[in-house]
Amino acid sequence: MSDQDEKKTVGRPRAEICLVKVEAWAESFVPLTVMADKLGVDVSTLHRRKNSDPEFCAALQRGEATGKMEILNCQMKGVRSGSPQMLKWMGMNYLGQTDRRLIGEDAANPFHGLKEEAEQVIEKILIRLEVEDIETIDEEEQALLEGEVEE
Repeated sequence: MSDQDEKKTVGRPRAEICLVKVEAWAESFVPLTVMADKLGVDVSTLHRRKNSDPEFCAALQRGEATGKMEILNCQMKGVRSGSPQMLKWMGMNYLGQTDRRLIGEDAANPFHGLKEEAEQVIEKILIRLEVEDIETIDEEEQALLEGEVEE
């Protein structure tokens, strides 16, 4: 083989990065900057590997997924033990629950202001439905209640 046939390498040799360490650190959500310091490489090296090396990227993803699973398991332990904070947090984030009052604002009289609030909501709905004369609807509804109009 001649000198021209040999492939010349340019620059520094590729840094050896232990994927087992990367995965373990990713599991604890260690930032790439800290990983780079621990591995003795520049952070740009890890960013390049993340974008170009499928094995490196997979190690990061596996580690992060394991870390997320551990957090979820701890949260579920809190839920199963009856922790009110965890029950509320899980309900809001996974079940779409809210912590707003649905009936009135006054705890002593929860129905105070409910009629006005309901009327406002109904009015908004009717506007969306493009019903112009709300009074007409009220009269027709009253007639139905009194049995004057056949359905």
